[in-house]
Amino acid sequence: NRVDRIVRNRDNASIDIQRIWRGYSAKLLYGFDLMDIIAVQSICRRFISRKTLARHNACTCRIQSTVRMWATKRFYYNSRKAICKIQGHIRMVLASRHVYYLKS
Repeated sequence: NRVDRIVRNRDNASIDIQRIWRGYSAKLLYGFDLMDIIAVQSICRRFISRKTLARHNACTCRIQSTVRMWATKRFYYNSRKAICKIQGHIRMVLASRHVYYLKS
């Protein structure tokens, strides 16, 4: 009777040890899995943010390039218009001098 009780307690002790070890092992593996998931999420979020930033920078460069091109074209056309106006006035003065020379 007493021997049976000791054997039963030993069996129960081994079962308790196995149960505790399996729980500890599962919690440990869960912690490792959680850290792996967090690492993968971090890498994915970093990749997405870099991709978004690169697209944003490309759009910014495109807008800046377009604005600079527009400003340069506007300066060129205004300069050309001013040059044509000056040339017209100079030609008018030269033509009036030539007419005055022909009349005299």
